[in-house]
Amino acid sequence: MKKSLLLIALLSAWNVQAAGKENFAHIQLVHRSTVGDDADNPNRKGINLTTGHKVTDNFMVDVNAQYREQNGLDKNPSTRFEIGATPNNESFYLRTALGVKSNEDSHLYYSLEPGLKWKLTDKLSAKTAYRYRDAFNSAKADETHTIRIGAEYALTETQSITAGYDRSYGDSEFNGLSAGYAIKF
Repeated sequence: MKKSLLLIALLSAWNVQAAGKENFAHIQLVHRSTVGDDADNPNRKGINLTTGHKVTDNFMVDVNAQYREQNGLDKNPSTRFEIGATPNNESFYLRTALGVKSNEDSHLYYSLEPGLKWKLTDKLSAKTAYRYRDAFNSAKADETHTIRIGAEYALTETQSITAGYDRSYGDSEFNGLSAGYAIKF
């Protein structure tokens, strides 16, 4: 966990040096309730940290770190580190990412996430997306299909709060809730 926080801090410091472009950071608290074939597995809680850079008006890059542990237990933690790229316009985006999952069964994976976003008011926006994720090694059980919905409320021009819901199917089945804080700098 300390290494992931250090990585995020270093990347944030690098981003601050990129004059004239928009940088962002987002922290989310996450709770996942297992369902379906995974209903007997413990629920998981965790944190997501993302920092990124808006390269152009229609293209962003980001680094994401995730930490999960079983609720009430301090065992079987897992981390994911991703590097993502997102072409976008006012209403559509397509995030692609490469990552590594670290736990007792570490492996490399990729993900694709097309999504739609809407500006509902000057302060409120919503999005819906589908994420496909799978390991490069087919022997690893990490293929998931996730449907996402979310909302963002702008507190100021540079700060906002976020909320989201994920429903994942496949090798990992869960209902996920998230609440977060985002800042542009």
